[in-house]
Amino acid sequence: MSAFDYLNSTITKYRAGTSDDPYIDITESRKVIKGQIQLNEIPVFLNKVKINNMFEIPPTDKSDINENEYRVDYVEGIVSFHSSAEGKTVTATYKGRGNHYISAARVWTHEENGDVKQTLQDVTDAASNFFYGGIYSPTTQYETYNIVRYLGSSYICIKATKGNEPTNTEYWALLSGYSFKGLYSSQTNYSGGDVVVDENNHKMLQSKTDNNQNNPLTDENNWQLLMDLTSVVATANAATNSANTAAQNANNATQEADQATQGAITAKNNADEATANANNAATAANDAASSANNLVDTFVSKGQYSATTPYNVNNIVLYNGSSWRCIKSSQGNTPSEGEFWTLVAIKGVDGNGAVSTVNGLSPDQSGNVVLVADDIGAETPSGAQGKVDVLAGQGNTKTVKQVSDEIGVLSNLQTTNKESLVGAINENVAQLESKTLSAGKVKTASMYSRAINDMGAIPNNALSTALQAIEIGTLRIAVMGDSISAGGDLVLPFEGYVDRLERTLKQQLPRTAVTLQNFALGGRRISNALDPNFVGGTSNTDTTFYTSWSVIGKSWLDTVKDFNPDLLIIAFGMNEAWVATSDNDFYKRLKSLVDASQTWASKPSTVYVTTILPTKNPEYYDQRQDITKSVNRAGRVLAKEYGLPIIDAGRLWEIVRDGIDDPYTSAIKISNFSDYADWTGDKSSFTLAGGVLSPNAGVTGKYVLNPRSFYNGDFSVTINPSVEDVNGTAWIMYRYSDLGHMLVMAGAGSGTGFLRLYTFDDGSYVPLVDLANLNIPVNTESRITVRALDDRHQVFLNGGLTIDHKTATNFHEGGIRLGSNFTPPKYSSLDINYAEPLKGEPIYTELELLGPFGNDPQSGNGINHPTGLGTAVSYCAAYGGLVQTLSERKNNKGMFLPHRIPNTEQGWFPTPAGWTQTNSSGETLYTIAVPLYRKKLGVALRNIDTGEYYTLVNADSTTDLADVTSGKFAYLENINGNDFVIVSSPAGPPTQAFDVYKYNE
Repeated sequence: MSAFDYLNSTITKYRAGTSDDPYIDITESRKVIKGQIQLNEIPVFLNKVKINNMFEIPPTDKSDINENEYRVDYVEGIVSFHSSAEGKTVTATYKGRGNHYISAARVWTHEENGDVKQTLQDVTDAASNFFYGGIYSPTTQYETYNIVRYLGSSYICIKATKGNEPTNTEYWALLSGYSFKGLYSSQTNYSGGDVVVDENNHKMLQSKTDNNQNNPLTDENNWQLLMDLTSVVATANAATNSANTAAQNANNATQEADQATQGAITAKNNADEATANANNAATAANDAASSANNLVDTFVSKGQYSATTPYNVNNIVLYNGSSWRCIKSSQGNTPSEGEFWTLVAIKGVDGNGAVSTVNGLSPDQSGNVVLVADDIGAETPSGAQGKVDVLAGQGNTKTVKQVSDEIGVLSNLQTTNKESLVGAINENVAQLESKTLSAGKVKTASMYSRAINDMGAIPNNALSTALQAIEIGTLRIAVMGDSISAGGDLVLPFEGYVDRLERTLKQQLPRTAVTLQNFALGGRRISNALDPNFVGGTSNTDTTFYTSWSVIGKSWLDTVKDFNPDLLIIAFGMNEAWVATSDNDFYKRLKSLVDASQTWASKPSTVYVTTILPTKNPEYYDQRQDITKSVNRAGRVLAKEYGLPIIDAGRLWEIVRDGIDDPYTSAIKISNFSDYADWTGDKSSFTLAGGVLSPNAGVTGKYVLNPRSFYNGDFSVTINPSVEDVNGTAWIMYRYSDLGHMLVMAGAGSGTGFLRLYTFDDGSYVPLVDLANLNIPVNTESRITVRALDDRHQVFLNGGLTIDHKTATNFHEGGIRLGSNFTPPKYSSLDINYAEPLKGEPIYTELELLGPFGNDPQSGNGINHPTGLGTAVSYCAAYGGLVQTLSERKNNKGMFLPHRIPNTEQGWFPTPAGWTQTNSSGETLYTIAVPLYRKKLGVALRNIDTGEYYTLVNADSTTDLADVTSGKFAYLENINGNDFVIVSSPAGPPTQAFDVYKYNE
């Protein structure tokens, strides 16, 4: 813990997650209360919280939680559930990273007009004195909140004292005292606080006024109802009637059980239900009757309590003549032992106005009147049970209790059918069958969870500018994108992912001023963003745009630049995916946009967002899926190259819509032309025999094609050329489609052979690599291996790596094509290892994700604008890792508001005469003035150039600075109207930039 941490109102202690300070494995069981459980520690986002037989939904998905789902707040360690989980005990397994701790002195429990009058620490300190000290003794030292009895009444100490009797109001306050007047009489003149009994209506009331005579007990201006036993009596009698009815039902049900063998089962079930109801009702009768006795036995008068007054914790009131302490803020909740009140001191005998009789019974020495159920006309427990037993004994086959013990209570079934156990079971089976996830959907759900987990792994230093801005206390975010980012075709604008991201960040960063500006323009492309001639105007045209934030004559990119963002979110792709070169064009333009942003003064952290896929229905829209996917792949490659975080909405979209996880693959191997029957092309020009594909005599310029899609993976083939040089070259193509392909050309020659790598994606071949003087003899077998991984292409000759090249082209899948533009060689021993995307089953339909096509009031447009659901499961779910990373930094350092010391020697000067001038290592000490501040609130010094936090030295005087060595600093308060920071430097004044962090007062 650093020197200033102990002063924080919130202390966060996190493990580093390293081998020296690892996260810990935690498994704990918790009961779901009010839809949530709170974990013992803050869980690690990347490792997730796992709960058996339930599925986690993303933290950013704020839609309703479904049955068997849960959502985790990885900032506070709280797990939320569907209402069906209420009261159930769940077991959570996770990696624990540590906890947040809040000072009791910073938690207020009472305020008046914005001024804090009481804190949790005050309550805690006071609670240690709050106890009952028995009979007052003049030799005992009493502290505030001690309670004693004196001359039959209770008193609370309000000022520490010894020897001052409780009647001394400077030190003591009277807690209790009341007057019972017995049965109400209209002839009696009652005073305020007098308690009477309404014999006819089983009620007890207290006079609210003096000179209260001949006012009916129903007059609420003069009488306060203290206890109403009418409902208790009625409950007891009703329970008895219920017992009688239930027992009769049990008898009827038992008779039905004798009618037929099969029918007996159903009737027996009914008997079970009725019997259990009878037993339950009898128990209720017992409880009700006992309750009547208990209510009378424990009656306490209620004093000056007012239902219109709000009470705070630890407020003491007089109610029913006794003292009560509020244990939970309350208004209108009558004092009684339970959620809101606890009894402090019961009324003592004061000899004034004692009760004469209640229903003819006199009070005991303590002033209590003991009543039983018979005194107020209630059925006794034994009487109610006796009636039940008599009726239950009339069963013809078994006693109702026997039936109940065997089967249980049908009314407790959580099914629509509560009449028949067989029917209820059948109903449950049908529901389970309809809700059971197929194995394919379970696999898809796993893929979806893993994909979100991958997006939580933010590259190191990728968000350094944004994180530094959070520490300063102001975060500015700019979003550049198309109509999806602009929230196109959403019925509710706040359903858009940009609006949701803004709300989420403001919630997670409460002490940071988050400003998000959505610079998205519908129908525009990344090329528009780079075009200096695409400027703000008075209308939207091919060369101008008009919005609330546009500036006439200023380009789109310059408008964003002048916003000075700390975080730039780039979200293009849908409008770019139209032609064969779209992937290469997008890669280049995205690179240019990222490069341009790093020339800005703010040098913003940059995040790339992939696009969702358009509709697959060509009748609605003819944009191709493969081109859109290739644009996303190109963007992912650029983001990986630059170390940018990826909000991979496109990946999540393809998972939930198609059950396919494009970047995540598994290998499938096919060998020796075993699938040659599926090949196409000029098959009549070749002969396949014994695993060798040979061109027929005189064949030139012919090819065969394996149409199975190949994107990533590797394949090896043995070539045996019959002609040297170009005329006998092997042409090996892969990712072959109408969009283009890659070509490896192998020319024969002993020492004169060659290998060449080409790309073909715009109607012509573009050479990438040309290696000559290789040994590829004619009429001799040579082994060629090709390996493709996104933009990386490797070619091996006879096991040796010969070509290793990256190119941002042809990010689409296609077939493998063998042959030659000249005389083809023989091809043999073909082994293909496909890195195919993982596949499950779709979870959502395109209609759910894109909405209906045409003029429809629902969200989405059925083409390329998502619905609210589509937005949530793709874009919103994908930015969880970004939010988590940003909010973690805020939790650690974000409470401070810094004072910047610029990177200049000006301002620093050697400590003056009379101060310590060198440290214990002999280095010169330098100081600089900063604004006044109370150091005890917490202070820190950070070297902006290195990011290092200096350690605060415990020094409070100008002559106590010898310990200010390298990496340490001292902070002195209010010297001639300024505070001073002191550091050491071996060679002149410091030239680094520093931030002095302070709490916002």
